[in-house]
Amino acid sequence: MIDWPYVGWSALWIFGLSLDLAVLSIAYYQSGENHQKLGKVLGGRGFQLGLDLGMVFFCLGLAALAGILWQRIAWGVLSTGFGVNLAFLLLKKRENEGR
Repeated sequence: MIDWPYVGWSALWIFGLSLDLAVLSIAYYQSGENHQKLGKVLGGRGFQLGLDLGMVFFCLGLAALAGILWQRIAWGVLSTGFGVNLAFLLLKKRENEGR
C-alpha cells in the first residue's frame, strides 16, 4: 500500500529544492548576460523571494518527515526563519509599491 502522506511531504521538499535550483539557474544566466557577479544578481528582491519560498517548502517537507523530535524542531525553526524573512520581503515590496 502506498503511504500517500509520505509521498506528499516528499514532493513538498523536492518542489522546494527544484524551485531554488530554478532561481539559481536563472540568476546564473542573468549574471553571465549582464556581466555581473552572481551574488549581486541574487541580492535582487525577486531572487530572494524565490529562494526563501523554496527553502520554506524544503524545510516544511523535511520537518514532516523527520522521525526524531529535535530534528522536527530544528527544521521547523529553519522554516519559520525563512518564512519570516519572506514576510518581511513581501511587506517591504508592498511598502515600496505604495509610494
